[in-house]
This record gives sequence, structure tokens and C-alpha cells, in this order.
Amino acid sequence: FKGKFDMGWNAMREQIFANQKKLGVIPADAKLTPWPDDLKKWDALTPDEKKLFARQAEVFAGYTAYTDDEIGRVIQTVEDLGKLDKVRRTAIRQFWEQYFKTLGVESKYATDGVGLLANFSPK
Repeated sequence: FKGKFDMGWNAMREQIFANQKKLGVIPADAKLTPWPDDLKKWDALTPDEKKLFARQAEVFAGYTAYTDDEIGRVIQTVEDLGKLDKVRRTAIRQFWEQYFKTLGVESKYATDGVGLLANFSPK
């Protein structure tokens, strides 16, 4: 995820918002809320602040990717044991699909009908 967040939170916010519209997660006519007055815009940060905050986002993205992979492994094992019924599998799949759609990322199994979301990768 190195460098993925270097554009800053304002640009990332707009990118995610546009992606949510495109995917139908939010209405096409939705308006982006105003930027909070008490939160600096990315361009107002110092180079050191930008570096720190971009790195924090990279770490969180790595954590999320790792968590997705591990959850996928657990679900796969439960399914392999014949213990995962269709309702649970569907609920888990829908939750993770919507979660990753809001982040603007795709998961390896998001659309193949398996119902497992592991190995997600940035678009």
C-alpha cells in the first residue's frame, strides 16, 4: 500500500465518494458533506504531517487486507468442514462486499459466488 494514500485525505475522500456513487452504494445525486472546519485540509499540512498521516493510512490498509485474508481462511475452513450454511455464507459475503466497495477496493472472491473475501487488492 506504499504510496497509495500520498494524494491526501481530501483527494481520497472525493475518490471514495465518486466510487460509492458509481457502484450504487450511495444515490447518484448524493452531495459530499462540507469539510469540517476543525480538520486541516491536506494542502495545509506540513510535509512531515503528510508523511505521517499517509503512513498511518498505509498501515491501516495493510491491517484490513490481512484481516480480510484471515477471515477468508476461517470461513473457508468452516465451509470445508461442511458447517457453513448458505444463510451465514451469504450474510458474510454481503457484509464484506459492501465494506470493500465503500473503500473502493476489490476482493478476489467478491463476485465469483464463492462468498469468501480474501486477498483483496487496490484497484
